[in-house]
Amino acid sequence: MDEETGPGGLVSESTLNGMQVIAIILILTAAINFVNLATAQSVKRAKEIGIRKVLGSNKSHLVIQFLGEVFLITSASVILSLGLSEGALIKLEPLLGYDLGLNLLAEPGIIFFLLGLIVAVTMLAGFYPAMVLANYNPVHAIKNSSMNRATGQGLSVRRVLVVAQFFISQILIIGTLVIVFQMSFIQNKELGFDTEAILTFSIPERTAEKMSLLKSRLAGISGVGETSFYLASPGGANTNNIDDIKNPDNAEETFNANRKNVDHNYANLFDLELLAGEFYREESPGDRTVLNRKFTEQLGYTDPQQAVGQRFETRWGQTYIINGVVEDFHNLALWSGMEPVYMMSGPSQYFEGGVKLRIDEGYKQAIAQIESIWNDVFTEDVFTYQFLDERIAQQYESEQQISGLLQVFAGLAIFIGCLGLYGLVSFMANQKVKEIGIRKVLGATVTGIINIFSKEVLVLLGIAFLLAGPVGYYAMKVYYLDNYVYSISIGLPVFAVAIVATVIIAAGTVGFRAFKAATANPIKALRDD
Repeated sequence: MDEETGPGGLVSESTLNGMQVIAIILILTAAINFVNLATAQSVKRAKEIGIRKVLGSNKSHLVIQFLGEVFLITSASVILSLGLSEGALIKLEPLLGYDLGLNLLAEPGIIFFLLGLIVAVTMLAGFYPAMVLANYNPVHAIKNSSMNRATGQGLSVRRVLVVAQFFISQILIIGTLVIVFQMSFIQNKELGFDTEAILTFSIPERTAEKMSLLKSRLAGISGVGETSFYLASPGGANTNNIDDIKNPDNAEETFNANRKNVDHNYANLFDLELLAGEFYREESPGDRTVLNRKFTEQLGYTDPQQAVGQRFETRWGQTYIINGVVEDFHNLALWSGMEPVYMMSGPSQYFEGGVKLRIDEGYKQAIAQIESIWNDVFTEDVFTYQFLDERIAQQYESEQQISGLLQVFAGLAIFIGCLGLYGLVSFMANQKVKEIGIRKVLGATVTGIINIFSKEVLVLLGIAFLLAGPVGYYAMKVYYLDNYVYSISIGLPVFAVAIVATVIIAAGTVGFRAFKAATANPIKALRDD
């Protein structure tokens, strides 16, 4: 995975690209929202436009005026956002793990970007409302007569824009749910080895004397159970050696296997399941090895017991005798498949040690004793340790970060979408003022009038969901889940939660504006100006 270097560390290129795409989507959603709200308020400016046209203003003058208004609003928003962004970036530093901050003087490119952004957003958000306003018929505008003929097409455009907003919102909700469910799946998946209360630490000097002294002294701590030295613990993308193994049926063919140099107590520490034979002993010859099930299958043995006592050869001519077979375990992160693994002794390769802490004993006291002993053995090095479950969790830290950011962005997109929906319902209410007044005079209830607006909104949300469902499924399947060998299936719960959440939020928005229209005084609605 390509990475970009920043002041606080490394950021994956895919994470940066994802953030850029989401930022563009949010800007687009906000621009759509502005179009909806601006055109929803256009009826209230009808007389102003009519008078300006009667006094000699032409369409270009009006367009320039409205674009100027949008430019001022956008500029003020950018200035305000700079201050808010600085505060937000400070809050995001712990979440992302990077040093963030704005320094416009040191980065003049940001200034040019912001200027370009102001112009782009002004044109994107302001051009259509400006054209709608400039095209009003001055006679109809001054008389304040029905604007249906002038704005019928605008209403259709607004419907399309609302569908677009909720299309984006629902895709973000689907993406967030998929990542959350996948992270839950990973955290609860059986890895084939024990991770609980296993403390790992480095071994800076791999001499027999040092390691023997360390192991004997660690055994005297009451809070410590099993102890093992090894090249790498299972379940992580840490250092392992890859060897080419000859195919027993065809010496010209080879397959890759992961070699782990471990001591005789490795299986006990990580609770690996022994299927056949036994783990090699401390005094066993150096050519004894233990395989996982995947390795024996690659050698052609369907029954692990058949492999015990057999030999295999590497491409470089080393021959090993199979002492035992263990059940498959996830040697690497879950975006990798199950690999052939063989374990053998090799003290010169024991870069790491691990101890099982007893749950019924005090952790802090045991760790303090381990540190004291380690410092006595390795006097010139600094003791560092990490729990195995925390180390494994760190492999998925970027996904957790993206999940958190997606939740924030999805919330923003929904909020912006609801503003756009509010604008659409406001426009519909302005158009239906007299209709609502007549219905109320004829006995229509508030609930019945609210239903007039709700039915159309539900249709728009349904269209948005029908479009967002397949797109969200494809995007998350191809660009996210396919990166994992072990992943969830995107099922009905994901889509059900997405549409239900959207409908509930939208219903609150529509209900508020529709209730306001339904409870208005019908006399004012029916009275001619």
